[in-house]
Order: sequence, then structure tokens, then C-alpha cells
Amino acid sequence: MIEMLARGNNVLWISPYGNFKGSLMPHFNRVRNNLGVYHPGVNWLPLQFLNRLNERRRQMQVYLYLLQEEFRADLIWTDDPGSVRLVERYRNEGVPAFFFADRHLGLERSEIQKLGNGFDLVAVTSEKLLRDFASGEKVFLTPGSSTRIDHSLSLEEQEEALIEDLENRLEEISGRLEKLIN
Repeated sequence: MIEMLARGNNVLWISPYGNFKGSLMPHFNRVRNNLGVYHPGVNWLPLQFLNRLNERRRQMQVYLYLLQEEFRADLIWTDDPGSVRLVERYRNEGVPAFFFADRHLGLERSEIQKLGNGFDLVAVTSEKLLRDFASGEKVFLTPGSSTRIDHSLSLEEQEEALIEDLENRLEEISGRLEKLIN
């Protein structure tokens, strides 16, 4: 979906996975002209009691990178519940924020509802997430991939079906984002 968005937009994807090389130091990788990936450094130690510290450190790395690059956004799109403070900064500047929830967030329902309040638009992929976000005007259901693997199809045909499904979902989301921005 990120690559589809980058066809007509300048996209900076902040990888939620950190640096695959295992470095504590962040780095930027230009994939092509209008698509770049920023990799925050990996967590120091994956210990439960350090989660908050690691999360804050990663957020600070992202924030400082965006300041350094004088990054200006037209829209913030994230699926990281930990990015609320960063998103809040851009929302205070009038930039709309979109949250995409496609998995269990590991949060209490009240925390999920509070998270939803930090965004202008929220897309969820399950009825349970829709209920957890206490559906309202800004929360909508976009089902997960409806494409089932048909092993009678060639790999190329399977790939085409998957891309068509992604494009349909992106078109629905884009329509809602257009209304939000305009």
C-alpha cells in the first residue's frame, strides 16, 4: 500500500521495525525518488520494564529526524499506537491524521478509545476493533484482504488479484481522506 501511495505522493515511511541491521543508530534509505524509509534504531533491550523508555527513545529519534529534514506533511498516516505524541504535534499545525488498525493493539478498550480521539480518521479491519474504537463518524470498517489464495492460478494471476484488492481498499481509504483534507 505504501508503494501505491508513493506513485503520486512524496512518502516518508517510518519503519515500525527499526533497523534490520540491528544498529542502535537510526538511518534513512531512499527507495526511489518519492519514497524513503526512515529506520529508527532498534530497542536497547527487549525487556518489559524498558518498553516505555525504548518507545520514548524511538519517538525522539523520529521527531529529531523530521525536524532536521524540515519535514512538512499534508497528512499523517500511521498504524503505531506509540506515535500519538508525534501525531499530536502535526495535528496542532492543522495536519490531518489517519490511523489504520489492522491487528490487535494490546491495549485496554478505554485506551483504544482514547487513542482514537487523537486522530481525525480511523480505519479498522475487524468488527471487534470497530466496537473497541466505539465507532463514530470518524471510525470505519475496511475489511482485511478479501483475496484468498487460489492455487489453481499462476503466481502472476495471484499477484494481480492481491494488487487489485489492495487498490480497491486504498481507493476507499483515499476517498475518505480526500473528504477529510478538503
